[in-house]
Amino acid sequence: MPHSFQHVLNDEDALFFYHYIVKTPAEIENRKPIHNLARKFGITIIFESGQYNKYDSTRDCIRIYDNVIGKNKIFFRHLRNAFAHQNIKISGDRCILLDCDVFKNKTITMTGDVKYNKFKTLLDEFFSDANLNPKSKNNESKT
Repeated sequence: MPHSFQHVLNDEDALFFYHYIVKTPAEIENRKPIHNLARKFGITIIFESGQYNKYDSTRDCIRIYDNVIGKNKIFFRHLRNAFAHQNIKISGDRCILLDCDVFKNKTITMTGDVKYNKFKTLLDEFFSDANLNPKSKNNESKT
């Protein structure tokens, strides 16, 4: 693996991530863009095309190397993969994220180094009713 990772999550942290990675596509897609909301918490989420073979540990930044439509869906797919492959590390007040494509010579598909409390608050707010996309067909009946 390009970066030494050790899955370091206590039971509470593991349950927190599990709660968010099991969301349905409709729960994820019917929301305002996560990369816009992240700015409110001092987190930059960058979507880039191409491949990356070196871990980038830019603080307060998550980089996703996947240029496909549906950024919310892509973000949570990579977060789910990082969790499933035990590539999330909580160290002090930081949350370190890594996702690799194991079928493409472990090409890195996501890196991240963010303040853990801000990241948790970002995810909580992303799934709040206030962040529902008013243009979503599934939300037309909600007031």
